[in-house]
Amino acid sequence: MNELRQLAADQHADILLLQEPYSVAGKVAGLPMDSKLIAAQQGNPWAAIVVLNPSLSPAKLAQFCTTYIVAIELAGFDIILVSQYYQYSDATVPCAEDLRRVLAARGTREAIVGADCIMVFLGGSRARSL
Repeated sequence: MNELRQLAADQHADILLLQEPYSVAGKVAGLPMDSKLIAAQQGNPWAAIVVLNPSLSPAKLAQFCTTYIVAIELAGFDIILVSQYYQYSDATVPCAEDLRRVLAARGTREAIVGADCIMVFLGGSRARSL
């Protein structure tokens, strides 16, 4: 996570969309103390959004959030941000439906989606990350 913090600082990043974040006892760890973390409150968080810029005010869209998908809106911006992780051992259709629900509810707002997607080829058991 130190490398991620350094990269974020070097790139002047305001927001991080994380999949499979480093966690300890079910909590995302290793983030700057003044960052705002949006992730599942229960279970192991497989997706998270970290707001590093203190002037940004995120609002969690809790109706869409699970351990695998997190969505926020930012006060003063007409945008939704989504971080999603597709678990290899789970069916991909429900994951895609979760994302579809978020995007359908966004209205005219733009959306930025960061995702770790796994595609399973029909007729075989081989998979690859996209």
